[in-house]
Amino acid sequence: RWITLIFFLHLFGQIFCDGGGTIWATAEEEALDEVNDSQLFQAVLDSVRDWEARHHNRTRAKRAESSVCYSDVGCFEDTGYLDMVPSRPEDVATRFLLYSARHSRSSDIPLIDVPFLNMTGAYQWAGKAFNMSAPTKVIVHGFGSSCSNIWVYEMRSALMSIEDCNVP
Repeated sequence: RWITLIFFLHLFGQIFCDGGGTIWATAEEEALDEVNDSQLFQAVLDSVRDWEARHHNRTRAKRAESSVCYSDVGCFEDTGYLDMVPSRPEDVATRFLLYSARHSRSSDIPLIDVPFLNMTGAYQWAGKAFNMSAPTKVIVHGFGSSCSNIWVYEMRSALMSIEDCNVP
């Protein structure tokens, strides 16, 4: 990868540079621009190295098993367009959020935020905030999405504006 990047930078420099300047900048402007290039290049290298370190063990590959079960969240099969089973909840930092009409409808802060590793305590916490007489609407953002995406907020807000409900 690095050889490709260096080759591209070298090729770009040979195509567009003429006497120290580019077709867009004068030689003086280009010289001023060169002052921080080594720091910028090092920052790019550091950033890529950090990203690779964070994602080194986060590979998604088709597993041999066609189904998998995780306690507290259920069983999954490798059917559908992804043809894969999900990673362990601990690996993807699964969490459950609860919004209730007892809490402000416009608040972006959940009434309860339960990490998967503390699911057994969720039942006790939910009893304090869950409105048992109100319907419950569950939003599942799905693979590749996140509960912080704007559409999840908009859907939750729309559901809670129509009726008094729990949205976990």
